[in-house]
Amino acid sequence: MNYSALITAIAAAHQQAQAGAAGAVNRHLILRNWLIGAHLVEFEQHGEDRAQYGTRLLQRVSTDLRERNVPGTSADMLERMRLLYLYYPQLADRISAPPVRKLAAAEPTKSGSEISAPPVRKSGSDEARLAGLLHDFGKYAPRFQDRLHDNTIHGINHWVAGARKAAESKAPLLDYAIDGHHTGIPPFGELQQSLQKMGNAAWIRELTGCAESVTDLMRRFSDDGLVLPPVPPAPARDHFANAFRARFLFSCLVDADFIDTEEHFDPAAAAQRVVPLLQSEQAFNRLFAFLSAKPADGPVNPLRRQLLADCLAAAGKPPGLFTLTAPTGSGKTLASLAFALKHITTYNTALPHDDPRRQRRIIVVIPYTSIIEQTARVYRELFEPAFGPTLRLTNCLSGSSFRRLESPGRLMIIRARSPSIAQTCRTK
Repeated sequence: MNYSALITAIAAAHQQAQAGAAGAVNRHLILRNWLIGAHLVEFEQHGEDRAQYGTRLLQRVSTDLRERNVPGTSADMLERMRLLYLYYPQLADRISAPPVRKLAAAEPTKSGSEISAPPVRKSGSDEARLAGLLHDFGKYAPRFQDRLHDNTIHGINHWVAGARKAAESKAPLLDYAIDGHHTGIPPFGELQQSLQKMGNAAWIRELTGCAESVTDLMRRFSDDGLVLPPVPPAPARDHFANAFRARFLFSCLVDADFIDTEEHFDPAAAAQRVVPLLQSEQAFNRLFAFLSAKPADGPVNPLRRQLLADCLAAAGKPPGLFTLTAPTGSGKTLASLAFALKHITTYNTALPHDDPRRQRRIIVVIPYTSIIEQTARVYRELFEPAFGPTLRLTNCLSGSSFRRLESPGRLMIIRARSPSIAQTCRTK
């Protein structure tokens, strides 16, 4: 592909989406943007004449597309399209899909499994995928399918069947996450009672509002060509670790369910969930230059420089738990950030760009809102001039910063997807 072919391909993608957009405008817009992003990445990596455009590529493409009357292709929007393609490669499966999507049981089940899996992929576990496939298991019931077309139908419990299947499969902890993904993690006794009723034909209709047993639903699940992944091994008898893991899986599942629902009902919002990259090396260089320019004289500054040097020396160690004990005024706010950026850069160097083990964000947890506002202001003044507001976003859970954020920023923070997040601790 050369540059001329790139412009032609993007224009063709826009025209194709425009031609098929009747009745599904938002969906086609997302796919159009994804396809444009794919063309851009392909040209950047393999374009015959890519070298002559370099960093000016997006601005040049934007200008040429404007001459072809292709709307919504400013340089900033083109960059978002690149990221959309890079972070959502699974959209390739939908490029040739029918223009009008039917909300069927299998769709949220598949999508939920795909979305919930990445947060726990480092553990090498199939737990998240299994939870994603089973959490809406009850939607295979005909009465739920009827509800999609009749808003007068109510009182359907579509989650307990999946919890029962997880329990029957001896999938530890998943029954808690699945049964509670709409109402919260249930107490042990309450969950056991629900699972027992779901296994008794006399109680199924009263419990779920439907007549189908787990066996009936599993038959329809299999008829759709779906297969459950291997059941993960039982966890060790560490009650604290198991409780933490159950809540972690629950959080992933609720997040997946919310995002998948949004993708169907509000694709415009879903399109804004583009995850910016953490440019750790560039950010570290900017921070180090800033710290190096500070005065070195006086009784305190040499100690600050020594603290920074110690942090950078520790950054080369393997990932693990590190502690830093230093008094107020010693410069630990920026020294610890320098450690994090250097540690991420060092760790990620040996890993491919798409490796799920890469470290992708920094989360700073601070106990008081007054301190978090001060820290956020330091980060903002340091990084926003170089990287823009998407690099550093503040999530002040009990303050005002989160409410002031624009929509894309809020959407990234809700899923902890911003490259750098500062947030308060919440205590009860």
